[in-house]
Amino acid sequence: EKVFFFLSFLLLFKSHTLPLLFSPIHFFSFISNFVPKMGKGEEKEKYDDSAFIFFALSVVVIALIPTTLSYIRKWKEALKDPETLIKKGNCGCEACRLKGKKLVIEKRKTKGASTWIKFVLYCLLWILFLFLTYTAYSKQSEPVTIFNPFDILGVSESASAEDIKSNYRKLSLKWHPDKNKSPEATEIYTNINKAYKTLSDPETKEKWEKYGNPDGPQGFSMGVALPSMLVDAKNSSLILGIYILFLVVIFPTIAICFWNSQKETAPNQLNLKTMGHYYQSVKPTHRFKHLIDILSLSYEYVSLIPVRRSDENDISKMKSLVPNRDEKKKLKKENTHPLSIKNPFLFYVYFSRVEDQLSFTMREDLNNLIGLAHRHIFGLVELSVARQMLVPTTEAIMIAQMVTQSVWSENTHLKGTELLQIPYLTSSSIAKLSDKKWKMNFQQFIRADQGKRKEFLEKEENLNEQQIDDIERIIKLFPSDLSVELKTEVEDEDIVTANSVATLIAKFSRPSHVALSEKQKLDPIEVHAPHYPSPKTEGWWVIMGDDRTGIIFGIAKVQAMWDGVEVKIQFPTPKKAGQYSFTIYVMTDSYVGFDLKIPYKIDVAKEAAIKKEVIEKEDSEEEGAGSGKEDISDQESASDEDSDEDE
Repeated sequence: EKVFFFLSFLLLFKSHTLPLLFSPIHFFSFISNFVPKMGKGEEKEKYDDSAFIFFALSVVVIALIPTTLSYIRKWKEALKDPETLIKKGNCGCEACRLKGKKLVIEKRKTKGASTWIKFVLYCLLWILFLFLTYTAYSKQSEPVTIFNPFDILGVSESASAEDIKSNYRKLSLKWHPDKNKSPEATEIYTNINKAYKTLSDPETKEKWEKYGNPDGPQGFSMGVALPSMLVDAKNSSLILGIYILFLVVIFPTIAICFWNSQKETAPNQLNLKTMGHYYQSVKPTHRFKHLIDILSLSYEYVSLIPVRRSDENDISKMKSLVPNRDEKKKLKKENTHPLSIKNPFLFYVYFSRVEDQLSFTMREDLNNLIGLAHRHIFGLVELSVARQMLVPTTEAIMIAQMVTQSVWSENTHLKGTELLQIPYLTSSSIAKLSDKKWKMNFQQFIRADQGKRKEFLEKEENLNEQQIDDIERIIKLFPSDLSVELKTEVEDEDIVTANSVATLIAKFSRPSHVALSEKQKLDPIEVHAPHYPSPKTEGWWVIMGDDRTGIIFGIAKVQAMWDGVEVKIQFPTPKKAGQYSFTIYVMTDSYVGFDLKIPYKIDVAKEAAIKKEVIEKEDSEEEGAGSGKEDISDQESASDEDSDEDE
């Protein structure tokens, strides 16, 4: 800001406009000396009002057509029943229908003053278009006249010289200014003389026939599509005043406001205070409970979610709704902010799917909390990865899964709720599946025979064919068939060497999601998440870490996990030779219970030993080549001796 204002001050000083800011007298004096006295002569003709009208009309039409089409599409959708606008997905369960209807209604709502401002500007654009159209239609342009000497003299093109001369004399007597006092007599008399000269003089007639003008080839003028008022001396003060207003006031104000809005925002669109809070709070050993507490005090939540007097009663009710007693423990005493208790319990209520028992105000707070949750979780992941902290990274991705599906993870000491990711199933379904008759958990249920699943759903859940088909389609969306092949390579080496850069290559197989083309592999895969407030697509992380030290060695993010996707992660190999154990995590932010945790060992060889082996190998190859040459020479000498004996 200081640099900008200094340059602006210097510009004003160098252009002698600094007095304009202090004295109105100097202001108008400067304008009168600065603006040239235009309005006469050729300079004014360069500015064409008609051309400016058509140019402005073209610009308005370019902006008006797509805007009008957009509004027409919105108005058509507004007239339809919300049920018909629900996106046809893979599930027809009640939760998906309610989410689709809610999204349609939210889309129809006017979002603040900006929507009304846009509509007013759109109406003004139409008014401007109609005004310019009327002006262009009503503006009379001068007709273009073509010089034709035969028509002027009133003779045919085959007329003789005598006829031309006779008509010329008659017309001259009639329109001579001394005898004819009409205003147009002079112009007509001049054209008569010019026409007679054209037809009587062979050289002039040749020019007319060749160029269409007896004076020979004519030049053409081009006008600027700007109004002539810009160069009118009467408007000089107004024009320059507007110019200075934009240059000195409006543009700097816009730049400063934009800079102020962006200087407190990190590249991931989170407030810098939020990222600073994460940096100071997150420790390498922090897990789910600590991370939820840290997320709850993000700057955006503190400024968005209000603290009310009635919150104490609501928090007491939320404590009774949370089924996991371990999550009812109070936070540390140093967290004195009221939201340090309220926001964590809002998360817990959301994971337990009992938000319908909250008050209206609490549900509004919960919607604001969950609506921004993924952005803050990914910011937490970004910071943890930058600091190579393995545990907070994996735990934060696990929280993202829970937010997407609105269930608890089995790592939070509340097992079995992963089954609620399947539509139509409830908490009672978990108890029924754990019965001796079935004895299936979530993973066993989705991998079971389709006939056995159908038997359970019909007998225990009383579901119809359509509902069972919905469940089968959703199960196919789950990444239960995901597998991976791992290998490590070092450039220009056959084996992994110490103190070098290696590449971990992970090739994934997912038969249920085969892309039809390479282009489709870039398309996102939609997630079945009926309780998440907005549409969601899959996101995956491949992490190479060491569980013993809790350090991340490499990470890669995959937007769409199609069959055949290959991920490469570069990492530095250890400085010493030996066998090293790593853990490869394949985690998604979309579903709970499908993460892969693969132990992976890498044998690292000494670099010196490899060089020695290479040298020995090259020497052995050279010796082999030398002995081969000796054998060839022996064979040649033997063959020579045999040939001598034959002779």
